Amino acid sequence: MDHAVDLEGYLERLKEEGFRLTGPRRVIIETLLENLGRHLNARELMELVQEQDSNVGFATVYRTLELLVGLGMLNRISLEEGFSRYEVPDEQMHFHLYCRFCGKTIHLDDEKAKEALVRSWMGDSGFVLLPQTFEVAGVCSDCRQCLADGAEALAPCGKLCRGRGARFCRRHRGGAEA
Repeated sequence: MDHAVDLEGYLERLKEEGFRLTGPRRVIIETLLENLGRHLNARELMELVQEQDSNVGFATVYRTLELLVGLGMLNRISLEEGFSRYEVPDEQMHFHLYCRFCGKTIHLDDEKAKEALVRSWMGDSGFVLLPQTFEVAGVCSDCRQCLADGAEALAPCGKLCRGRGARFCRRHRGGAEA
C-alpha cells in the first residue's frame, strides 16, 4: 500500500468535507497509515504521534480519531478493554475474533463471503451496510486447552482471569505485563 497516496486521499477527503488540513491532523493520519494492522488505542497513537510532533496532545488525537470514525475513514474496535482501538479500513466490513482470556485477536479469512452474508441479511431488512468492524468474543484453542487440563486461567498479571480478558487484568498492575 502506498502511504503517500493514501495520505493525500485522506487529506483530500477532509478538505472535501469542509475540515481544515492542520499539521497535527496530517501527522496523526500519517502515523495511522504507517501502523496498519496494529489496532492502536488513542494513548498508543498519541505516543507514536508525539515522536514526530511533541506538541500534539491527547485531546487533538482523540478528536481526530472521532472525526475520522464519523466520516467512515477509520473503524472503532471494542475488545472489552474499557477503551476503543482503531483501524484503517481496507474493506467495507472487517472481522475479528478475540479471546476473552488471553486477549489474542485474529482476523478471519474469506471476509468477502462473510460480508456478502451480512449484506444479504441487511438487505432483507432494508438496511445498507456501512464501513465497520465486527468483533466476536470467544476462547482461543490455547486457553480452551489450559481450561480442559484443569489449569487456572491466569492473565499476564498473574491474577485469575474470569473471562474478562488479559488486557482487563493488566489494569490490576499486580504483576509483570505481557
